[in-house]
Amino acid sequence: MVERSERLPHIQLRLTTEGSASPPRGGGKQNQITLANAGNRQGHSRKLKGSLDSLISGWRNIQDEREEEGKPPLPEKAVPIILQVDPVVFDAEDLRTYGIEVIAELEDGYIIGASVEDDDFSELQKKIELFIQEKRGGGTVAAIWEIIDGSRRPEYILSPELLNSWDSIQDGQIYLVDVGIACVGSKSQLPNCPEPKKNENNENYTKRVNNWINKRDLTYEEWDNIKSQREDEFTDFVSLYNGEILNIVDGNIPKSAELSDSFSCRVRISGIGLKDLQRIAGS
Repeated sequence: MVERSERLPHIQLRLTTEGSASPPRGGGKQNQITLANAGNRQGHSRKLKGSLDSLISGWRNIQDEREEEGKPPLPEKAVPIILQVDPVVFDAEDLRTYGIEVIAELEDGYIIGASVEDDDFSELQKKIELFIQEKRGGGTVAAIWEIIDGSRRPEYILSPELLNSWDSIQDGQIYLVDVGIACVGSKSQLPNCPEPKKNENNENYTKRVNNWINKRDLTYEEWDNIKSQREDEFTDFVSLYNGEILNIVDGNIPKSAELSDSFSCRVRISGIGLKDLQRIAGS
């Protein structure tokens, strides 16, 4: 029997932080963990590869289990991943060259991401090999401290309020939650429109601005396509649990569930559907 509806704070499935959680990069004394990793390339690479292999294997097991249980299928090539990196020297935007979509930057160097059309994380694997061989392109691997199984760290996925209530979630009860889902894809974040340089003529400046406009339009087009696809996928997921999406990008959605390059929505869903939603977001 379905119990009464209970309002709970939002589940932060794919979120970005407001403001900057990391100190400025560059300069200062190098972190001892990063230095130790650079001095132990074989050991550090084995640790990262082992964590990555476990992550990939676990994701495939989840896919098989879901099929056996008749649960909604998940995108095969979009594997969630959580990394801890050196927050001073590692730029999260660099993960795009690793074939990883950056979903959220958290405090203490934690980053939530997902593979981009590659469930083997091939580009990350290549970077680790370059790091082992001390070749160009692999140097930043020393600043990747850890690859984490997100299913064991729900605090990176759920809001603090929902996390505190998580153990009491009942399968048959109906919950009202707010969800934010990123739609950035593989495109880098857009820089600001270029400013005129000192002594730059109008022709050169106009050319730079037009190039920026073209890149902006292509990026927005990709974001729109991803947004449309993910809205459809999320709608299908919610409907399979007999849930309901009440609105999308509503002004009443809390600020912490509103994401740039994303859509946010309020959802009415059963506890069992909510648990499945958290599982696939952090697996």
